Amino acid sequence: MRWAEVLLIGAEAAVQCGDAKASEWYNAVRARAGLGEKEATLENIWEEKRIELSMERDRYFDLVRIDKIRPGYFAARVWAKIQSEQAGLELMKELGIASESTFLPLPTTSPVETPKNYVLPIPNEQILLMNNLEQNPYY
Repeated sequence: MRWAEVLLIGAEAAVQCGDAKASEWYNAVRARAGLGEKEATLENIWEEKRIELSMERDRYFDLVRIDKIRPGYFAARVWAKIQSEQAGLELMKELGIASESTFLPLPTTSPVETPKNYVLPIPNEQILLMNNLEQNPYY
């Protein structure tokens, strides 16, 4: 973990708590990069994290955490398209544009299991150590 990431995580938490330190920490990262000061908003901090930590392989988890992406979103869109194509074919059959023998070789169930991919499992050791801790759903 780099110092810039620590500062940006702190700035994000400070913005959410209404702490004035957010601007100081956020602009410290920008100053080190030779950039001018900017208002510390969540959107600005997330953008700075995207740029500053672009090669750190944490971007995906940040996007999931801030609800900007959901695992399975693309697959869900593909599934919706499949359903739309199937409905269109059925309509064409009803109108007599397509023959009854026409079919689309498409899956019949959705491959998307978004909720499971949204959180990680809690290690069993931690569950055993803490009596009131429950495993995340789907694990």
